[in-house]
Amino acid sequence: MFQFTRQNEEFMKNFVIKYLLVLSLLCLATWIMWKIFGYPLTGIDDANIFFVYAKNVSSGYGFVFNIGSEKVEGFSSLLWTLICVVVFKLSTRPEATLLTVNLLAITLGVTMCLSFIQTTLLNSNDNQYSRQLWSLTFLILLFTSPTYIIWNTITLMENAVWGTLLLVTAIYVIKNADNWMITPLLILLLLTRPEAFLWVTVFTLILLTQRIAVYGISKALKRTISVFIIVTLTIISLTIFRQLYFGYPLPNTYYAKVSPSLSYNLLQGWLYFTEYLISSPVVCICILATIMTGAYSIYTLTKGKLTANRLHFLPVIASTGLAIPFTTGGDHFGSFRFYQGVYPILILCLIYFTSSILPHYSHLKYDADSLRRQRIAVAPSIGLLLVSSFILYQINTWKSFIATSNMPGEFGIAQAGREVGEFAKETFSILPKLPSIGMITVGGVKYAYPGEIVDLMGLNNLLMAHNGGNRLGMKNHAAFEKVTFYQLKPDMVTLKIVSTQDWEYSATELQMSWANSIPLKRLYDDSAFLELYTYAKIIRDDVSIDKALVSWFRKDFLTRLEANGNFSIDKYKYPTELINP
Repeated sequence: MFQFTRQNEEFMKNFVIKYLLVLSLLCLATWIMWKIFGYPLTGIDDANIFFVYAKNVSSGYGFVFNIGSEKVEGFSSLLWTLICVVVFKLSTRPEATLLTVNLLAITLGVTMCLSFIQTTLLNSNDNQYSRQLWSLTFLILLFTSPTYIIWNTITLMENAVWGTLLLVTAIYVIKNADNWMITPLLILLLLTRPEAFLWVTVFTLILLTQRIAVYGISKALKRTISVFIIVTLTIISLTIFRQLYFGYPLPNTYYAKVSPSLSYNLLQGWLYFTEYLISSPVVCICILATIMTGAYSIYTLTKGKLTANRLHFLPVIASTGLAIPFTTGGDHFGSFRFYQGVYPILILCLIYFTSSILPHYSHLKYDADSLRRQRIAVAPSIGLLLVSSFILYQINTWKSFIATSNMPGEFGIAQAGREVGEFAKETFSILPKLPSIGMITVGGVKYAYPGEIVDLMGLNNLLMAHNGGNRLGMKNHAAFEKVTFYQLKPDMVTLKIVSTQDWEYSATELQMSWANSIPLKRLYDDSAFLELYTYAKIIRDDVSIDKALVSWFRKDFLTRLEANGNFSIDKYKYPTELINP
């Protein structure tokens, strides 16, 4: 009993030391990234959508985007939304608190991964020095990835919680298929993201396969049936809740984002994967190692030895993560958001292949003693060369990421949206009711604006999300349909703040804008639209002389503003030669 307690105390001591070390390194990498991008603490625009729901739920309005409006699941993670609800209820600085949650979550997953590397992943013949070296390699590959750091920390999205749950579940499933923690982890996965339905299926099948190898089919089925039942009941309960509360069995984001065309989704998913494959030599090597590890596992299967080593399931888990975006067509965000959760598992595949599988191929030519002598002779030189090359490469990677990444724009959209929402609230506060605003990016605007925001991309609008469109075009920006828009008819469309001194109207620039050309499908050119809307600049005379609001305004709304007498309105006539009948 004393020995057992002593071992647990030693384990906890080592775990705490590793945790603090990992947390320090992660905080350093996050601070560097945060500083590079100008210390943003608003998250990206999609994170602000989570915040809107969190504020509304914590205030007692339920899961609604606009208070008093329809119930809608316009967020990609139920669990992260609930975490945000708690944070917004208890914290006076919710964004900083959520960043802390991300850091703590990632640190937990990475620390468990280090223990997994040292106790399970490596060959039993590896000495302590080798184990520490591989652990350091894992940390370097993970924390020098700018895309991994940014998506799991300062975006304030669900990636950190999702990635940690995937990593911890994978570790438990491989290390000990009988661990009681696996079932709660599967439930949390189901609550985190919709694609967890596929993930828990894979994890459960791996559990069953492992138990069949140990206990035989009959006993394995008996030991696994409880997991099947609990997971199935969770899926059924979650689906029933969605159907009863929101009116649909899947999140509204699915209907707004995913095309009904399977072939289109597969093509877009393939393009997403190939772009990720060539995005970095490290990523490419990790994926190749995963493929070769899987091939070796298949080879051992032919020898009847697959289940003797549970690590052979590691490439199955990694491949699942690589394949799932094929079902939805990938993602529109840069830096491969969907693959950041599986990136640590890919690194584990690389370490496993390099440390345990590759020597098997070497043994075909060399005996063990010869191989060991060669390792001792060449390892320092090769190690120094690899480290030097990697440092130079990573410096170039960070410079390239800073120069070409669209992430500054993502943070800018959220910040600008909040500014627009605040200014619109102030400008229209004297009206009996705040006007409705139709926007393409809605998170930041709605976070600051208490009036109705019409999500033209459909994520937070049931009518637009379920309009029956084909969802072909720019990923996550293809749900808009003009017929649905004319049913919604917001008071304003694509509102923005301009300087009253510098801004000039340009009909050609407006017609060729990204908003009109891609997500709104040439809406500004329709004669029906121009019969309803006028492009104008509005200034509330007693609010600001330096800033104005510019938008497409409904003509009847402008008439009411003119009658109010507190607004200066400059209307612009859209050239008739640019109008489509």
